[in-house]
Amino acid sequence: MSFFRTIQRLFSDKLFFRTIQGLFNDKVLGEAIVDIQVRAYQSLKRADPHLEEHELLAMVWLDHRKAYERLSHAKTDDNALNLLSFTETQQFSVLDYPSSIRALGLYMVSKELP
Repeated sequence: MSFFRTIQRLFSDKLFFRTIQGLFNDKVLGEAIVDIQVRAYQSLKRADPHLEEHELLAMVWLDHRKAYERLSHAKTDDNALNLLSFTETQQFSVLDYPSSIRALGLYMVSKELP
């Protein structure tokens, strides 16, 4: 599931309101970012249960990064992004679910909300 589909789903549940609260509270925004990543992971896992942990984490990271690039009008080469997705998620892939995706989500938060 792409990041934008996840965002569309937010409008139909309470996570949307937490995201809005996050505009005024960094802690709430951080929790919302982690929840979005967990939902994206779960969706990918349901769509293809044969993927390994590292592949799932890399796909979540890649979707998040591509959405960020669309919003910021930045452009990174697709091959570089694919390599970077596996590099950035390698350390989290040794953890079991749900610790792995939550740790990746917290890592994303630390990068975006220093």
